[in-house]
Amino acid sequence: MLVLCGIPGAGKTTLATQLRQQAGASWTIHVLSLDDIVLALSQDDTAWAFDPARWKMAMEIMLKKTRELVTLAISTTDHHVSQLIVVDDTNHYRSMRKQYADLCRQYAVGFAILHVECAFELALERNRRRHPSCRVPDDVMWRMARMFDVPNGREFKFELHCISRDAALTSTEDICSDAWLLVQRAVATPLPSTMDRATCAAAARVCTAENVIHQADIALRRAVTSRIANIQQDWQCHLQLSAMIPKVATDLNKHRKAVLERLKTDCPYDSLIDVVEYADRLFQEATLPLLEQMYDNVGLGSASSAD
Repeated sequence: MLVLCGIPGAGKTTLATQLRQQAGASWTIHVLSLDDIVLALSQDDTAWAFDPARWKMAMEIMLKKTRELVTLAISTTDHHVSQLIVVDDTNHYRSMRKQYADLCRQYAVGFAILHVECAFELALERNRRRHPSCRVPDDVMWRMARMFDVPNGREFKFELHCISRDAALTSTEDICSDAWLLVQRAVATPLPSTMDRATCAAAARVCTAENVIHQADIALRRAVTSRIANIQQDWQCHLQLSAMIPKVATDLNKHRKAVLERLKTDCPYDSLIDVVEYADRLFQEATLPLLEQMYDNVGLGSASSAD
């Protein structure tokens, strides 16, 4: 089971759809969407307005349907096809996620969480474009964002198999690839009723390492964006050079990916701050000679302004 969590408009449904499209022949994907249930309950409602009571009823139906799917999946006789249940809801409280974790624990089913992050302003804009029955009032959005319980695998064992991704900074394809790796790990090591300390610590180290690399990737993506913006400003009067910017962006991203691969295999640091600073230093060392040569070739001086 993969439980999605994030404020309304974060992009959870888009990811759930993409996961279904990426599934191979060895997987059967069941996506349960709270929005779909709310819409079904709203068909006879002429008001088409947000109704907390209807949403509460929808969440109860969602949990019931999830339980039915779990029992159906574990009773299947086709062991060549794996079943993945994707729970598409905000799940903004830890207690909401825990009820699904308890269900998985009861049936020894793998449990994972994908936390979909999003800038509040962007999520608010997307939410306002929704169908009226699924549109969350602005004040409720603010309250959900303020009271959101961020998954914490170190403190809460049932949240061990969890990753956080921002769809505005990471492509949908990359997030789905990470989600599939997360699901495979959860299937291989489902949460038992009691987890010994060594196993818990080992799993926590894996999750922490993955999130540190992810944060370093975000920092490097921002560095690439900043450099390209500065280069565009320096070259705005040079039409021939401006046409080279797409190639420059491609080269910078190649170096970004090379730095990430190096971090995965050879990083002397453990803390997030140290790893991000180390990644930035490697990126600067790899890209500065390239930019210096390009600036010298056209007589624009040092590339330091593009840093």
